[in-house]
Amino acid sequence: MISSARLMTATYYVAEPYVITETYYVTENESDTTPLNYEVVDSKIYNWWWRISSDCTVTIKNIDTESGYFRVEFNIVTKATDTAPSKKITKAAWQAIAPGKQADFTVRQEGAYIENFTYSTTPPTKIITTSQEVPKTRDIILYREAPKTEKVTVLEYLTR
Repeated sequence: MISSARLMTATYYVAEPYVITETYYVTENESDTTPLNYEVVDSKIYNWWWRISSDCTVTIKNIDTESGYFRVEFNIVTKATDTAPSKKITKAAWQAIAPGKQADFTVRQEGAYIENFTYSTTPPTKIITTSQEVPKTRDIILYREAPKTEKVTVLEYLTR
């Protein structure tokens, strides 16, 4: 005689992986250089009548919060005389200026008077660093108990 064992439904639990996406923040720093803030207060020519020479001066005020070396390049045009033609001459002067202070940048041209001049100023630079929180994501594997079922014999069911 053939008999079949009676089957029952048994429930068991298994660890089942699942993925969640988590957001986290990272501080990112960015550095950039920028010129110091300044203003030109004045520019003048001093032609000295008791000697054949001239000075030209540019006054600069550092209106920034940092000090640094400023450079002024002078493009000078001398006056033509009966014995000498006009000349174009380039000279430079530089010096440090503290925050909130001003300084005179002066160059002298010996042997000629100055007709006119132009100038260009090169301020020092400072590094400005900015920070910001940048969101990033990552996947995390977690586990949960998941119910499963199977058909087992009564004897297997009772011994569990």
